Amino acid sequence: MHRYVPFAFSPGEPFRCPKCGNLHSIATRAIETRSEMLDSLDEVLKKEGLMPEGEILVIADDCTWEAAGNKVYKNLLKKRQVSSCILSPEDGPLYAEELWFPVLREKAEKKSLLVSVGSGTITDLVKWAGHDQSIPVVAVPTAPSMNAYTSAILALFAGGVKKTATVLPPAGVFADSEVLAESPVEMIRAGFADSLAKSFANADWKMASVLLGEPYCPLPLEIVGIAEQLPLIPELLAKRDLSSIESLMKRLHLGGISMQVAGSSSPASGGEHLISHFLDMFAYETDRPVFALHGLQVGIGLLFSAFLYEKVRMLCGQSLDPKVYSSNISDALSTLTKIFPSAKEDLLKECKKKEILISSMEEVLEKKFSLLEESVLQNVPSFAESKDLLQRAGCPVSFKGIGVDREGAVTALIHSRFIRARLTILDLAAGLGCLEEAAYEFLGGTDE
Repeated sequence: MHRYVPFAFSPGEPFRCPKCGNLHSIATRAIETRSEMLDSLDEVLKKEGLMPEGEILVIADDCTWEAAGNKVYKNLLKKRQVSSCILSPEDGPLYAEELWFPVLREKAEKKSLLVSVGSGTITDLVKWAGHDQSIPVVAVPTAPSMNAYTSAILALFAGGVKKTATVLPPAGVFADSEVLAESPVEMIRAGFADSLAKSFANADWKMASVLLGEPYCPLPLEIVGIAEQLPLIPELLAKRDLSSIESLMKRLHLGGISMQVAGSSSPASGGEHLISHFLDMFAYETDRPVFALHGLQVGIGLLFSAFLYEKVRMLCGQSLDPKVYSSNISDALSTLTKIFPSAKEDLLKECKKKEILISSMEEVLEKKFSLLEESVLQNVPSFAESKDLLQRAGCPVSFKGIGVDREGAVTALIHSRFIRARLTILDLAAGLGCLEEAAYEFLGGTDE
């Protein structure tokens, strides 16, 4: 673990941050990505002190059981009593949602260790189960598709809303390079797109610090920056190049660690993630397949964030007119409740909290805009650079490319900022009166 971060720490013990001076902690004890990991998983767990006495439960879905779950199960049988739980929805995709909680609570009872074998959905569900019953979790990724493996955050559907919650992170994360390389290429691309979001998420977080005084620490961004020194050629990901895939997995692991340090998802999830969550909520509400994998949607969301940062930067030096500031809460809530009728109460709560944040932003925006320009607006990747990286990896760069029509795209870009009470570039652009115009301009340039 120590080779992943530029300082020494003891897992689970607070350490004094070398950047902000506050206390942080990292609970994950061991992370390893290499060839033939599944063949020696029992020995690795024993070596890392993650093989407790008692029965182990391996949790997967139908696909991930075939990919790696069965092998994990057989390997662990060498040392311990092991049972399995294969989550298989009767119809439609498997979502991280509350309906699985009773099943997992029953299966996990009296187990000494939970082992998740899968990607985002399985990992989040198992993290919930471990947190619920205070059972340690080990994650075995089957795709380099997102950064939840090492994070203390899970995303799930509750009341029709895509929400996040803080949980205990996995105690160990052990990935087999060959398994990762055999995962669907779209999952590999999704992980790459998700890894690019960190710059925009950190900028949104810093913006909230400047405008609202929220605590901010530069260490999480420095941590994920370490992985950028590793060799990763976007074009080689689709060719399943092991070196590039291992580098991508390490980037994603460090993204999760950055969230543990921050104590929230702020370093890895900003306005670009709200757009993806909005699309997921729409698919969930209308009982249709998701438009695309979460990371691929995030990729399009980060392009819009890059576009907005450039738009807002152009306003620097202009006289800001407070009269253009408008939260549009009532209109947004009316639109959202029509789209997501089952989530009306939860959305009302989020909109009320968001209204307070926006009001606070608007009170200080003109006074602090020069500081915002200096510390945030100049420090994000350009739209052209971001689009080039995504295209080189074969990721979609337009809503049309993932099957979202123009009307749906406009709605997502303008209204997704209200589904969660977090200040992002979407709110800043709206406060400056350029969000809606930018949305149409963005779609004109990317969807033709």
